Amino acid sequence: MAELSRALFNASYQGSHPRTDPRRLIKDREIGRIAEEFGISRNEAEIAALEAEIAPARYVRNMAALDCKDQIRLLKSRAAIIGLGGLGGYVAQTLARSGVGSLVLVDGDVFEQTNLNRQAFSTIRTLGENKAEAALEKIRKMNPSVNLEWEGVFLDKDNAGPILKGADVIMDCLGGLDNRVLLQQAARDMEIPLISAALAGFTGHVTVVFPGDQGLFPLIGREDDSSGEGVETDLGCPCPPVMLAASIQCSEAVKVLTRKGQALQNKLLAFDLLDNTFQVFDLS
Repeated sequence: MAELSRALFNASYQGSHPRTDPRRLIKDREIGRIAEEFGISRNEAEIAALEAEIAPARYVRNMAALDCKDQIRLLKSRAAIIGLGGLGGYVAQTLARSGVGSLVLVDGDVFEQTNLNRQAFSTIRTLGENKAEAALEKIRKMNPSVNLEWEGVFLDKDNAGPILKGADVIMDCLGGLDNRVLLQQAARDMEIPLISAALAGFTGHVTVVFPGDQGLFPLIGREDDSSGEGVETDLGCPCPPVMLAASIQCSEAVKVLTRKGQALQNKLLAFDLLDNTFQVFDLS
C-alpha cells in the first residue's frame, strides 16, 4: 500500500485551480498506468489516490461541492439503471461522469428512429442496437474507471432479484407504467433506495423511495392496476424535460449515496416547463 501511495504521489502534480482541495491532482492516463502496474482496477486506483488526498483530475470540478470522502463513497457505490432510453441515457452518462463506480445497465429494447429526438445514446449508427449494450460502449469511452455490467432484457419477476442484487441505489428510468410497481416492490423487498422519474409533454416528476416508504403506490396503484404506455403517449416527449428530470434524478442519487443534503423522500417534485413552475408535494 505504501508503494502504491508513493507511486500515486510521484505521478501527481500541484493543482492550479484556486478552489481545488486537495491541491494535488493526477491525470487519467497516470491512473491507468498505475492500475496496470499494480494489478488493480482503475476504480481502485482512483480510490487509493483520494485516500492519499490526491484528486483524479477528472473530478476536480466536483471538489468544491464534494470532498474526498464523498467522492470515495461514489466510487464505491453501485447503481442499477432500469431503462436506457430517454431518462436512462442521460442518467447513465451523468452518473458515470460524476464517478459512481459501478453501473448496471438494463434494457431489452433497441433504438429506433423515434428515439433520435431525445435519447442520449441514440444515433444513426446505433439504430437497431440494444440500448443497454450501446450505452455500455459509450460510457467506457466516457469514464473507463467505471465498472460496467449490462443486461439486454426487460425487468420481470424472475430476473429482478439477480439484476438488482448488490445495488446501493436503483434508478427507475422506465417509460410509461409497465413494470414500475414491480420495480418499486423489488426495491422495497431488497431494501434498496429507488429514485423514480416520469414525463409527459413538458411536465415531469421525480421522487425518492426509501425502504418502507409508500412511494408511488398511492399514485399508480399495485401491480394489477398499472400497465401501459402512460400519458406521455398522448402529450409527447420532447428532449428538454427528459434532460431536466434525469439531472434531478442524478442529483438525488448523489445526495443519497454521499448522505449530503435533503433527498426527496416522501416528496414528489413536479415541474412544468411551459409555465416554469416547480412544486414539491408531500407523499407521506
